[in-house]
Formats: sequence, C-alpha cells, structure tokens
Amino acid sequence: TGVQTCALPISGVAFWLSRAISIGVNRMTTAAQGIAQGDLEQDVEVRSSDEIGDMARAFREMTEYLGGMASVASAVAVGDLSNTVSPKSERDTLGVAFLKMSEYLSEMSGTAQQIAAGDLTVTVKPNSERDSLGNAFSTMVRTLASTMTETRAAASALARSEEHTSE
Repeated sequence: TGVQTCALPISGVAFWLSRAISIGVNRMTTAAQGIAQGDLEQDVEVRSSDEIGDMARAFREMTEYLGGMASVASAVAVGDLSNTVSPKSERDTLGVAFLKMSEYLSEMSGTAQQIAAGDLTVTVKPNSERDSLGNAFSTMVRTLASTMTETRAAASALARSEEHTSE
C-alpha cells in the first residue's frame, strides 16, 4: 500500500538521523568522561555542519584551551615562569587564577633574587595567613636581618675588646 511505501523511506531517514546524532553525542560523551578523569588527550571526530558539529568544534576548542593551561601548569611545576598567561575574558576563572599565580610566583622569585644579593631591606607582604611562600619569605628576611644585626654587634664588641686588650 501507499502508506507502507512512504513509511519505509521515512523510517530509514529517521534511523540515519538518529544514528548520526547518536554517534556524535557518544564521541563527545566519551571525550568528556576522559577529561573528567584528567585525560586531556581527547580527539572528537565529528565533522557535521549541524548543531552536533558546532558542539564538537566548541568541545575541541575547550580541550585545546585546557591543554594549553595544563602545559603552563607543567612548566610552573618545574620552576619555569616564562610562559605568559592571557585569560580569554574577565570571566575566565582558570585563566585569571593562572595569571595571578604566575605574577605572584614571579614577584616571589624577584624577592628571592634580592635576598640572595644581600638586600635584607626587602619587604615581603604575604597575601594571607595561609600564604605559605609569602610567610616563609617574610620570616626568612626577619631572621636574616636579626642575625646580621647580632653579627654586627658581636663584631663591634669584639673589635672594642681587642682595642682594650692591645692598650
């Protein structure tokens, strides 16, 4: 009959559409699950020009962004502060946090270089009570300055003692 003849092609198209959608969504689901486990090596192969394709392209952009941030984090973990972090927008929570962290670590590195050069007039202001690095630097500068003051006083007293002994 005519209804059966029309139903067959329609059901074929419906099957093809649902399969195309399902494959794209399943690939992105698998990639999202990998990212949720920390695996940023995800490749979403969806090449359609519909909404699923748009979502796959956005997903690829997201994984590229996260991969870039992971590269910066890996560099910082080994002491390399040379990477420049540029947040995508003011709402880029991760990018803004990385930028602040990089700026802070660069500042602390500069402070350490000043201390190493003998400048104990450096003022270190920890960002908070929980700022381990800032508090350690602050304590180190105070302790070194106090030690230097005590050493100068002892050297001066020793010099005076030698003057009295030689008279």
